[in-house]
Amino acid sequence: MIKIAIFDVISLMAGIAALVILVTSGKRMIRRDVRWLMIGLILSVVVYNGFMCIEWLGINHTLDSFEDMTGALLPMMWAFVFYAHIQQMTNKELHNSTENLRITLNSIGDAVIATTVQGRITRMNPVAEELTGWKFDDAKGRKLEEVFNIIDNDTRLKLKNPVGYVIETGEKIRLGNHTLLVSKDNKEYNITDSAAPIFTGTSEIIGVVLVFSDVTAKYNQAQRLHDSEERLNLALSGTKAGLWDWHIPTGKAVFNDLWANMLGYELKELEPLSIKTWERLTQPEDLIKSEELLELHYNGKTEIFECEIRMKHKAGHWVWILDRGMVVERNKTGSPVRMAGTHIDISRLKKVELELTVRNEELREAREKAEESDRLKSAFLANMSHEIRTPMNGIIGFSEMIRNPDLSAENRKNYAEIIVDSSRQLLTIVNDILDISRIETGKVPLHKEPVAINDLISILYAFFEPQTTAKHVTLQTTKDLNNSECTIFTDKTRLRQVLTNLLNNALKFTCEGYIHFGYRLKDEMLEFFVEDTGIGVPEEMHEKIFEPFRQVELEMTSQYGGTGLGLSISRKLVELLGGTIWMESHPDHGSVFSFTIPYNRVPVSDIELAIPDTNAGMNASGMVLLIAEDDDVNYLYLQTLLSKYNFRLIRAGNGLEAKELCDKTPDIKLVLMDIKMPYMNGYDATLKIKRSRPDLPVIVQSAYAMNEDKAKAFAAGCDDYLTKPIRKEELMAMVEKYCKV
Repeated sequence: MIKIAIFDVISLMAGIAALVILVTSGKRMIRRDVRWLMIGLILSVVVYNGFMCIEWLGINHTLDSFEDMTGALLPMMWAFVFYAHIQQMTNKELHNSTENLRITLNSIGDAVIATTVQGRITRMNPVAEELTGWKFDDAKGRKLEEVFNIIDNDTRLKLKNPVGYVIETGEKIRLGNHTLLVSKDNKEYNITDSAAPIFTGTSEIIGVVLVFSDVTAKYNQAQRLHDSEERLNLALSGTKAGLWDWHIPTGKAVFNDLWANMLGYELKELEPLSIKTWERLTQPEDLIKSEELLELHYNGKTEIFECEIRMKHKAGHWVWILDRGMVVERNKTGSPVRMAGTHIDISRLKKVELELTVRNEELREAREKAEESDRLKSAFLANMSHEIRTPMNGIIGFSEMIRNPDLSAENRKNYAEIIVDSSRQLLTIVNDILDISRIETGKVPLHKEPVAINDLISILYAFFEPQTTAKHVTLQTTKDLNNSECTIFTDKTRLRQVLTNLLNNALKFTCEGYIHFGYRLKDEMLEFFVEDTGIGVPEEMHEKIFEPFRQVELEMTSQYGGTGLGLSISRKLVELLGGTIWMESHPDHGSVFSFTIPYNRVPVSDIELAIPDTNAGMNASGMVLLIAEDDDVNYLYLQTLLSKYNFRLIRAGNGLEAKELCDKTPDIKLVLMDIKMPYMNGYDATLKIKRSRPDLPVIVQSAYAMNEDKAKAFAAGCDDYLTKPIRKEELMAMVEKYCKV
């Protein structure tokens, strides 16, 4: 009875539990047949317990056998019902888990393949199907390598299946970055993948899950970026440009190796790197300029920041750098946050630029000088026309007048003096032109000899004193040495020419007051000077006035005349004599021209004091002279000069005739040879005469006055050279020298 009672209690409790389950659970949570079975059992428990209550009250005992049977069956029925319900719930959970797994796999963006420990495929999501080209129904149960065909992107060699390694080690594995998946339809995908073991609750490996994703787009982008960076690096390497990246708020900066190398550093030598690194190496003045340009760029007034700066090289010198960059990031308020740019070494460019600037400046100055020279030469030619025509007018005009037979002797004498003065003036002009020409070609010979400076000063005083007196100007001299100390070794003609030029200028520009000239001994140099109280020279013209043709640009040209060559010639001659020339002058306060030459003293005992008079009483006593001259006027002049000394003159009209006369006339003692003649010139005639009569003196008398003409004559064998117009004194001195009369 006790056992039956226990079953009754169990049945009652099971009924109550079933009732609670029915009330609290939804229809979908309990299968329909189980639900109706529960309801039937609950009703059976109610009926059964109702009979039990009646029996306990002692009303009826007719159902004992039914009660016993029902009481024994109800617990078994309840056990069956609850088992069925539990099975339903378990299957439901398993289905839900499977469905959740399916949904999860399908929703994952990556491809997923699950395998058994033998490497056979058990699961596969749609992404995996798309990438491999296999449907799950076709791939299920196949070996992984059949579906998941992977190769190396670089070598194109097949890669090992990862399942074996995962099963063997129990570790997760990631494949290489260059994995390429080849699909069933031969499409290729760059993938990243990993494989991991699947464990049971007892840590037993039951399979492997493979997760992979298509990174073809990212790979291509990365490859393009890599190629772009490679090209950039090649370009930077080719241009040797340094890179910089500056975070403005913090001052942190990144530089590449080339940035440091162009300053002679290794990058690690400059660490820690910041904007202070750049500031420390940059020239302070350029920092100020750079800050101004940065401010303009920050404010959007320039598209890029560009500045040429100097940076200190490790070796100590400055390197010119072209610093260029731009703002690449701004904050919400528009303030610059990050800048990036380049450094390029432009030292060579700056050097070339500087040289080009200098060259351009030189070219500009040369062009200006050339233009000025052309202008001055044009003015010079115009002035020369005036200067030459003026004395020619006097020569031609008074020559015609002097032919008048009714002209008085006094007028004839005055006209003759005018002709002589005009001729000398014209000769001076010609000599100036010839001198400047010789100077410019560097062909000015010096004939040094003992020169008594005091005598030269006296001669010049005697020559200019009448002219200064005529202008009511006083002429003064200074001689610093006595007669025994004043003789030096120099070119007398050139020294006299310089002093004459300076005195002519002083006389030309001085209308009142005095002209003072002379010399002083200073530090083994003789310092000559010519001082006047004339119109003076502006300070800006003190150097230019020594340039050729410069005088012609002065306003006083038309008033005072002149070629403008005298001072230029004088400077060149002084330099040839070993000295320098300069001036001191102020407008309306006169001028002082000074120059120096070496004091090469010659003792008086070394000088031949007695100089015979070459003209007085000379009598040639019928000595034969040959004059080779084709021009009648020139021959008449020579004939007139020589005839009064009793020479017997023979004339040859050309070089060939001169040679024949010398061969036929052994009495000829001297030949005066012109150069320009018909049939045979003077050079060839002299050469032939000297071959047959080497001891016969030949003096060339020619209008060719250049040094090369003289050199050519001496090379032909001549003994001396006279330049036309020939002065009487020079001719007679040379004749006496070679005729020994």
